[in-house]
Amino acid sequence: MTENELQQAFENLKDSYHYHDHRPQTPQGQQMLKEDEDHFIDNALIPYLKQIAEKFTGDLRNPVSIRFNITPNMEIDAERVSGSKPPRPPKPQPGPNPRPRNPASNLRISLPQGKVIQEYNATETMCAAIKFAIEIMGIDKVMQTIQNYNIVCDGETLVKRGMHNHPSANSIQIANGFYVNTHMNTITKKGKLDKLGNALGLHWTVTII
Repeated sequence: MTENELQQAFENLKDSYHYHDHRPQTPQGQQMLKEDEDHFIDNALIPYLKQIAEKFTGDLRNPVSIRFNITPNMEIDAERVSGSKPPRPPKPQPGPNPRPRNPASNLRISLPQGKVIQEYNATETMCAAIKFAIEIMGIDKVMQTIQNYNIVCDGETLVKRGMHNHPSANSIQIANGFYVNTHMNTITKKGKLDKLGNALGLHWTVTII
């Protein structure tokens, strides 16, 4: 994660704010905006901060924990956390209607020849799977299949030449000049990969983990 990549991710998030601020506020819109923020934090901000920490902490001889608290009014508080862990709060007892767990956040793609595609998170796994499909079938075949089978996201084809136009799109380059839009949850990513794999005859099995 370079500073330029972090800046681009931040610009994409600001575009999302602009898009939602100029439309009626709905629960669905608020949830989509929350997902955009989470994606920026998990896939851009935290990896960039981790790289900085790795660069300047390689010679430390004792473990240390640092906590960041960031509030919407731009107040940032960073403090060193004591080495002793605070007592764990008691596990809440579920009521008669416990809240369901959040969906799993990663995917595993199993291929007939025994190859497994699984990266750090669902977004990276999805990109790796589509790259594999392009290596096997060729970019033209993959693009034509996506168009023929109407595999879309945010109103555009899942993979296209150039970045996607929707303000909330998260375009990631997977081939020279070609981008995949990963702006969707893990369950939807699985559905797109299932459809693409079946259409291309790749016979892969996509599992949520």
